[in-house]
Amino acid sequence: MTTDRDTAVVSAALRDVAGGIEPKPELARIVRRRGRARRRRRTVLSAAVAAVLVLAVAGGAVQWYGIGRAERGPAWAVAWEGTRGDLIGDRAYVDSVKAAWKGSHRASDNASRGIFDDLRGEPEVTWAARTPAGRAAVVTQRALLHRHGDLAPNDAGRMATLVGFVSDIDGRPTVLDDDYGPGGAPEVTGFFAGADRSTLVVIDFTETMQVSTRREYHPDGTVTRDWQPLPFHDGVAVVAVPKDTDATQVLAATDPAQPLQYRLANLADEICCSGQDRRLQWNGGYPLTGPDTPQTDVAGWDVCRTLAADESIGVDPAFPSSRPLWCATGTTPDGRSVSVGEKQIADDPSYLYYALGSGTAIRYGNAGSADAGKPLPVLFALPDRQGYVAVRKDATLRYKIGNGPWQGERRNAALLPPEATEVQVTPAGGQPTVVPLR
Repeated sequence: MTTDRDTAVVSAALRDVAGGIEPKPELARIVRRRGRARRRRRTVLSAAVAAVLVLAVAGGAVQWYGIGRAERGPAWAVAWEGTRGDLIGDRAYVDSVKAAWKGSHRASDNASRGIFDDLRGEPEVTWAARTPAGRAAVVTQRALLHRHGDLAPNDAGRMATLVGFVSDIDGRPTVLDDDYGPGGAPEVTGFFAGADRSTLVVIDFTETMQVSTRREYHPDGTVTRDWQPLPFHDGVAVVAVPKDTDATQVLAATDPAQPLQYRLANLADEICCSGQDRRLQWNGGYPLTGPDTPQTDVAGWDVCRTLAADESIGVDPAFPSSRPLWCATGTTPDGRSVSVGEKQIADDPSYLYYALGSGTAIRYGNAGSADAGKPLPVLFALPDRQGYVAVRKDATLRYKIGNGPWQGERRNAALLPPEATEVQVTPAGGQPTVVPLR
């Protein structure tokens, strides 16, 4: 139970920090509430009860607590306050973590921002524990940030709490990354332990943290992620990351609708995507029905608008997604419009998407990946027996039904009737190849 005296004590402390400025009562209550929450969570995390989750591979704004510019540090510094972890009592290990921290500053990417130039006090190991990837720890130290060429102006002139993320590499504590809570950046919520980054350590900012390690593509064209709740014990979750998972694809968030709400440490040097474009480099619009004259440049892009403008298909909001380079459009036998094109997310394969219909009656779909190595890189059946979409730039296409004659000759793209059994593909200057449809 708290009393007005509790608030008065907190207010007095805040006045001391703020140099005599009278804090608002609301701020004192916030600090008091968070203090109670931290006291409840200061139980030492033992190895026997550490929550470890092996993820199955099945088929807002940051709020800083402090007074003005006097102090602003990562929420890690608040959430990890106190001591926890089954190795926190191992003095030799704790001392080796501090030594690793002190020896890491010159090689840090943040050294160019001058964050280590005016350290205050001694470093404190706030969490240390055994994980599936070996020993890991978090170390903090206060610092006064000064104006510096690589430091954002709004970060200069304030006290900050630096946070270091430590894991055993070749049996020795090694600082994997550090953070100073830069203004405007998403808060760090965890880090990868182990040389192979096979274990993720996550702090519980709230009681609803979730993790995702991969995206899933669905037949209706939507893309979702495999969000799973994290099992926290004493405010910490230790997660075994699935083998062969690209660490840059791992996300942690309280709300899957805001996947970039937080960030993970020791990924700062890495780009999520190599930039390899796996789409067919065709650049144009190709009629599936009617005159087969292709459209290029602005006109070619315009025919892609149905697929390009729709952000509900072929998109993962946490990662860069490409728009179609080419599109094929036409009219189905039952009079509906159809558009086909490719989209690619990050370094994943590109996928073919279609939009069938118009207005509120559009039906979207994922038709699988194109294959530039095949005689007919784009070939799939539309739903409702509306025929086969066949596309190859600069090739001549024609089809036949059963033992009937070749017919329907077109260049680049064709919407073949559902009764067609074979399509003949003749590339420019090349020999014809027959591709069965059944």
